[in-house]
Amino acid sequence: MAATYSELATRQCRSRYKKRYAGEQGIIKPRGKQCTGKLWKRQTAQRTVEATAAAMSTILHSALQRLVARTPIQMSVRFWERKKYIRRYGYESPLHPPGYLPRLPKETKKLTAQPIYTPKDAWCERRALFGQNDYIDILGSGDVKPIDIMKGVPNWLRGFQGNEFQMLLRKRPIVYHWRKSRPTDFHNLNKRIRFLYKVLNHRTRSK
Repeated sequence: MAATYSELATRQCRSRYKKRYAGEQGIIKPRGKQCTGKLWKRQTAQRTVEATAAAMSTILHSALQRLVARTPIQMSVRFWERKKYIRRYGYESPLHPPGYLPRLPKETKKLTAQPIYTPKDAWCERRALFGQNDYIDILGSGDVKPIDIMKGVPNWLRGFQGNEFQMLLRKRPIVYHWRKSRPTDFHNLNKRIRFLYKVLNHRTRSK
């Protein structure tokens, strides 16, 4: 099998390197009684292996240098960056920096000022007729009371004075028919009564 040009060049370089290395180290086979036989062969083989390894490393180093010179190394670095977004786009902060109040062009709210004084109308309908039914029976016997002429008020609520718990206790027997017609409302009514019972008996001071 014919050797290629690169193999022949490698062999030639290797043989030259062996001769030069042997001459420098002084391992040329001596003549006469100085030749010890096996010892010299062992040293020669060891030094030959070292020389061959050095030659191969030199060849590989030169080849790598040529490759690097022609094709430079490209190192790819992975880098990831989050896409930038516009935060709070269109948001206008209602807060102003400390100090004096600025006069901003987009400020639509006017500055608060003291209202202009306008005298009250003492003879308007609400003030003129206030308390007109306080003396409904001033010329009679005095048996008629204001609650007797109240209109638009349920009978169980007319003349009532008390808290919410007492009012619901008066209302429950009147709306007892809600159990069938309006069960949800009746359930909420009882639930509210139970809650107010616990509040008044466990969380408030007794008079």
